[in-house]
Amino acid sequence: MKLNNNENDKIKEAFDGYEVPKDYFDFLEKNILNKTVNKRNFISDKIFTSALLAISVIILSIIIYINKVNTTQVFEYANNNYYLSILSNDSDLYVLDNANKILYLNIDSNENDIINAINKLNIPEKEKNSLKLNYRLLKYNLIANNQTDVIDTVKTANDNIDENEKFDTPLYMPREICSEKPILLGPSIPNQERYKFKWSNGETNNKIYISESGTYSLTITPINSQTTKSLYATTKVKILPPPKGLSSKNISGCVGSEVTLSVDIDTTKYQIKWMNNNSNSKSINVSKAGTYIAKIIGCETYLDTFNVSFSHCDVIIPNAITPNGDGINDVFEIKNIENYPNTQLYIYANDGKLIYHSKDYKNDWDASNVQAGTYMYKIIFPDKISQSGTLLIIK
Repeated sequence: MKLNNNENDKIKEAFDGYEVPKDYFDFLEKNILNKTVNKRNFISDKIFTSALLAISVIILSIIIYINKVNTTQVFEYANNNYYLSILSNDSDLYVLDNANKILYLNIDSNENDIINAINKLNIPEKEKNSLKLNYRLLKYNLIANNQTDVIDTVKTANDNIDENEKFDTPLYMPREICSEKPILLGPSIPNQERYKFKWSNGETNNKIYISESGTYSLTITPINSQTTKSLYATTKVKILPPPKGLSSKNISGCVGSEVTLSVDIDTTKYQIKWMNNNSNSKSINVSKAGTYIAKIIGCETYLDTFNVSFSHCDVIIPNAITPNGDGINDVFEIKNIENYPNTQLYIYANDGKLIYHSKDYKNDWDASNVQAGTYMYKIIFPDKISQSGTLLIIK
């Protein structure tokens, strides 16, 4: 746009006498620069805040995932805990029932032996630590008594009695008791001298001696009471002595047949459970070698152990030979050994030194290289069944 002279004169007059303040342009430059820097700082702060927020979200997600995994592991572990139970008659340190995840401990054994035995178990390390802790709690009686068996069993003879007339003293008696010996049964109640006691068997003492199983009821009545209201409690008592005849038994059978394992127990009084076997009967038939254990459950848990072995019954092994050259009983002849090719024979001296070994014995050892005396033999058949014994060499 082009201005005429008059307009130029007017603009010039308008600016006549106007002076720019000192350092005006310096101030203007700084102001522009500050606004630019502040804008950049604002953008940087916004980017930093967004990045920090994103990182926080990622970290929170990781924490939630880890907690979820740990929670899952905790529940899985809780469902796989091994539990302790106390043995009453077994001389071993422990018996592990993997099928039911129960470790039966002889609580009277040496503590170091028990801890070492737990350390050798083929179970997770966390469960070992849990078992050791529970063992120590049991050992030093730090586990509180199970209060589920000791509960308030008081009942009123008249439910419509006024609240002010009710006893203000608690009465406790166990509902069930299982004992291997006769017991004294009585209620837990303070100031017993204030009450009259009457048991179902006619006795009037505060405690009664019980030697037979049965259900016993007690009626309690306050002596100095204006009412005839009574309270009563009932306890079921089982007197069950330890089972007899339980010991470790060695049972042998012939290969290809079964042997019967029997527990001589009254099943109307005791419960039987075979470990690693679903049977609850008194007898089971087995055809494999191994150790079989029956749990006898009464007031306590007992074990009846059977060590089962199988041998080749058609094989006849002599217990002595006379290598004197008369042609009679000169060699260690095992009858019917030819039916089992590749049968190994080991002969040991009394000090455990191996003096003879054959990978496929042919009834040809004549003891010519040893002196007269007693030696030990071990025969290993191709099916891994072994038989051992002593051999007397007479010269």
